[in-house]
Amino acid sequence: MTYFKRVLTGFLALTLVLSGALNTTAFGANFAFVPGEVLVVLKSTSSAEAKNSAASALPHGRACLLQAVASSAGAEVQSTYSALSSVSGTTFALIKSETQTTEEMLEELAKWPEILAASPNYIQHLNAEPKDPYFTSGDLWGMEAIRAPEAWDETVGSEDVYVAIIDSGIDTDHEDLKDNLDTELSRNFVAESDEDENVDPSHFEDGGGHGSHVAGTIGAVGDNGTGVVGVNWKVKLIVLRVLNDEGLGRTSDIIAALNYLVELMKERPDLRLVAVNLSLGGYEPVTPEDIQTNPEYLAYKILNDMDRAVIIVAAGNEGMEVGAPTPFDDPVIRKNGKPRDGFKRGWYCYPASYPGLSNMIVVGASAPKGEAADFSNWSETKVDLVAPGVDIYSTVPQLPEIEEEPGYKHGECGGYVNWDGTSMATPHVTGAVALLAARYPEKTPSELKAYLLEFASADVNPVPQPWLDEYYEKYEEYKNANPEGKKVSRQGLLDVKAALDALADPDVKFHTITASAERGGRVEPSGAVRVRGGKAQTFTFIPDSGYEVFNVLVDKVPQGAVSQYTFSNVSEAHTLSAYFVQTPPPEPAPEPTPKPMPNRGSGGGCSAGTGAIAMFALLGAVLLRWKRD
Repeated sequence: MTYFKRVLTGFLALTLVLSGALNTTAFGANFAFVPGEVLVVLKSTSSAEAKNSAASALPHGRACLLQAVASSAGAEVQSTYSALSSVSGTTFALIKSETQTTEEMLEELAKWPEILAASPNYIQHLNAEPKDPYFTSGDLWGMEAIRAPEAWDETVGSEDVYVAIIDSGIDTDHEDLKDNLDTELSRNFVAESDEDENVDPSHFEDGGGHGSHVAGTIGAVGDNGTGVVGVNWKVKLIVLRVLNDEGLGRTSDIIAALNYLVELMKERPDLRLVAVNLSLGGYEPVTPEDIQTNPEYLAYKILNDMDRAVIIVAAGNEGMEVGAPTPFDDPVIRKNGKPRDGFKRGWYCYPASYPGLSNMIVVGASAPKGEAADFSNWSETKVDLVAPGVDIYSTVPQLPEIEEEPGYKHGECGGYVNWDGTSMATPHVTGAVALLAARYPEKTPSELKAYLLEFASADVNPVPQPWLDEYYEKYEEYKNANPEGKKVSRQGLLDVKAALDALADPDVKFHTITASAERGGRVEPSGAVRVRGGKAQTFTFIPDSGYEVFNVLVDKVPQGAVSQYTFSNVSEAHTLSAYFVQTPPPEPAPEPTPKPMPNRGSGGGCSAGTGAIAMFALLGAVLLRWKRD
C-alpha cells in the first residue's frame, strides 16, 4: 500500500505539470540540472491519432513537430518516452543542445503553443543521511549548524578533489580516515629530535592527535557505519606534518610545506587541490605593515596569488582582536603552574592578521546554541567566517593521554574525542570549499570563497565575551578585552547549503574589483576582490609609517588623497590603485637667539650626558598551539 501511495502521489504531481501552463522559470537556486538539456511535453494528439499509433513509435506528424520544436531551440531529440506518450496522448521527449544554454532553450520553447510543459533536466538525489553512529546520535552538532546534511542531498564530495592539511600529521590506520588519505602525496617535514636533523618524509604519523582531529572534520569517510562523518564523505587528504608530538613546529618547516605545495601544483596543473587548512598560529612583535617582508608571509603570498587553492586559517584561541595589537601581556598560568607566555603587549596574531591575501579565509569559533566561543579571537574586518568550534567530535589516534579524556570513545581501529578551538572550526570551512568544488569543478577557488562569504548566515554572528570563558574569567586583564562589543566575524556563520544554492542560481553574479597599492602603504581588501552584483564594497588605504596617501585611481580616474573609497551597486569589473608618498619632515624649530653672557673669566663649563639606547630583537620560535589547556 505504501508503494502504491508513492506512485499515486508522483502521478498526481505529473498531472499538475501537464495541466498547467508552460513555465520557463520553474528552476532556481535550490535545484541542479544538466546544462543544455530540456524535457518537453507536446500537447495531446487527437483521439483517433492516439488510438492508431503504436506504443513504440510516434505518429509521423508528431515526430516532425517534435523535430521542428527541437530545431527551433538549437537542439536535437535525444530520446522519447513512448509509453507515457501513448497513455496520455501527449508526447514526452528529451532534447539536447550543444550550442544553447538551458535558459536560452526554454525561452525559445515558450513561443510554441503546441508545447504543454518544458523544464530543465534536473538532477535528482537520494536524501542522503549517513549511518555513522556519532552523526545519528546527534554528537556532530556542527554538521547540522552549517547545514551539511542538506548539502549532502546534492553532493557528498569527490575523490577527484584534494585538500592539504598542514598540521601534526594523521593516524594513517584510522578506520574513518585511511580510505580518504593520499599516502603518495603526503609528506613529513619534522625532524624526529633536535639531535637528529634528518627528516623521514614518509613519517607523517600523528603523535599528538590534532592533525587527525582536523582531518576527520574535513573528510572522515561517510556512510560507512563507523564513527563520525566529515563535511566530505569522499575527498583526498594530503597531510603535511609540520608540528611535532607536543604541538610545536618551526616556521621553516611550514615554509617547506608551502614550498612543496607550490611545486606540486606547478608539476601537476590538473591536480584539483582546492584548499589548504592551517589550524595553527602564533604571535609576533611585528606589525602587519612590516610582516609583508617576512619570509613566511611571502610564502603564503605566493600560494595565494596562484589562485589554485583557498587558504583557510584559524583565528586563534586567546580572546584577542585579530589585526590589532594585543592590549596586555598574556596573563594565563598553565595547570602546571608555569606562565603560558603566548604573547606580549603590542604583538599580533599570525597568520590570521596577514594583510593582502585575497584567497585566505580566517575562521572564528561558535558554540552549539549559536553563541560565540568566548575564547575565540575575533574581528569585524579580519575574521571572515565563524564555524562550530566547541565540543567538536572527530577522529584521533588511540594514544594513552587522549584515551584518558572524559569524552573519548573507542573505535575498532582509532578513537574519537570532543575538543574545542578555532582549530576545530577551521576544517568545517575547508571541508565546505572541497564540497563546493566537487559539485562545481569549473569554479576557481577565489570564486568558491566569494560564495561562501557572501551567503554566510549574518544572523548568527555573535559577540565574543572573553571574560566569561572559564579559562580567562579569573584574569582581570580580560574583563575589558572586547569593550566595544564587536562581533566575532564580518560575514557570520558558515552555511554550505546556502552557498550551493547560490551557485546553482544563474541570477547570482559576481564582479571582480582588482585593488593594488604601490610602495608606501596597502589597501584592504586587496587583490582580486569579488563583489556580488548590486552590492557595495569599501576599500581602505593604510599608509606605512612616514607615508601618506598621495592619490587613488579608480578605473584610471584620479580621486585624490582619500582614505577610503566605496563602489556602490557594483555591476561590472573595476580597477583601483593607491599611491603613497613620504610625509615631509617637520620644519625645524627656529633656534633661540643666544643671550649675552657675562664675562666670568676663563675655565669652567658644563658636560652633557647621553643615555644608552638599547636595541634588541626578539627572534624565537613561533609557538603553534594546537589544543587549549
